[in-house]
Amino acid sequence: MASHLKGVAKSTMSDQIRKELCEYKRDNPASTQKDLQRWLEGKFHLKVSQGTISNTLKRSDDYLSAKIEKGRAEIKRHKPAKYLNPGKINVLDTIIENNAEDDSEDDTVSLEPVTRKEALMASNTLHNFMIQYKNTTPELLDAIRKVRDELQIDLNFKGK
Repeated sequence: MASHLKGVAKSTMSDQIRKELCEYKRDNPASTQKDLQRWLEGKFHLKVSQGTISNTLKRSDDYLSAKIEKGRAEIKRHKPAKYLNPGKINVLDTIIENNAEDDSEDDTVSLEPVTRKEALMASNTLHNFMIQYKNTTPELLDAIRKVRDELQIDLNFKGK
């Protein structure tokens, strides 16, 4: 969060508020972005960063020309999705070409078979390692314990 907004909850503006901001700036061209921040706080009790003001003003033509539907006026704005221009890149040809390259290369790695005892030792090591970290969730530790217990049961059964 911006340093000048420390302790302030993150705020976002609806399209309607963005449109009003653009109209205010159009009607008061001498206003600075700091003035616009104060205006938003006074009128809407909304604190936003200078960057939000700047980004909104960059797109002021869109907001001022857009007819905002009554039901959509309070929907919060997100950046528009950017799509590839199909004329520039033929996505299908690229995918087919990459798949052909993948088929010709052999990426397989042979692994030695692991015994149940080695798997049990590995699960114990993993469990002990994960216990050391405070961010480890109890669910993860439970899952590791379940795997370890299944391996132990299987090892005991096969050993008899």
